Amino acid sequence: MSSSSSKNDPVALHGWTAVPVDAAAILQDRPYLHEPRPLLVADIKFPSDDPIVARVQQYAKEKLPPQTYNHSMRVFYWATTILTQQFPSHASLSASTLALTCLLHDIGTTTHNLHATRMSFEFHGAILALNLLQSHSSPRHSLKQSVKPSSGTKISASSAA
Repeated sequence: MSSSSSKNDPVALHGWTAVPVDAAAILQDRPYLHEPRPLLVADIKFPSDDPIVARVQQYAKEKLPPQTYNHSMRVFYWATTILTQQFPSHASLSASTLALTCLLHDIGTTTHNLHATRMSFEFHGAILALNLLQSHSSPRHSLKQSVKPSSGTKISASSAA
């Protein structure tokens, strides 16, 4: 999914490119930008060769209910298809970044995590995801761009609860 030119642009590589909020502006009042074409799941490469993605995928399989894990995988395949077919100018997004996002986007919804804090599942899940990625030595530059604690201290699920 990512091209060699986007590797020098961490904003594009990790999905921080600004896009309009209004769907009508994005789609130009049409149902889609480009005629959708059939695509098989087998034609979409899941980046399990990335060690961090492989470890996070195993974590998601262990922690999420099977239905939620399968949903997360479908989100990756749908997102990849929509991105490449409808928004090719944004297709430089790292497949690993997209996979990690999809695998972890519902991590706060597990029964354990819902009862572990009074925070909303979105915030608690984001903190869990950040800590998980840091524990797997995710490249620091991409994490620093996404979360910048104002005090300079590490955010943790236990300190935020």
